[in-house]
Amino acid sequence: MQHELDALKKTLFVENQVKNIKFFPGTNADTMPVDVAREINKFFADPASASVDED
Repeated sequence: MQHELDALKKTLFVENQVKNIKFFPGTNADTMPVDVAREINKFFADPASASVDED
C-alpha cells in the first residue's frame, strides 16, 4: 500500500520539480490517499491510455 505513495512521491518530487502539492478525494469520502496515488501512477505509466471522467 505504501508503495503506491512512495512511487508517486518519487515521480513528483524528482529534482524538486514539485514543491508542494495536495490531493483531495472530492465528494468520495471512501477514497484513501493510496487510491489517489494508484490512479495518478497509472497515468504516469501510460498517459495515452488514461481514462478521462468528464462531469
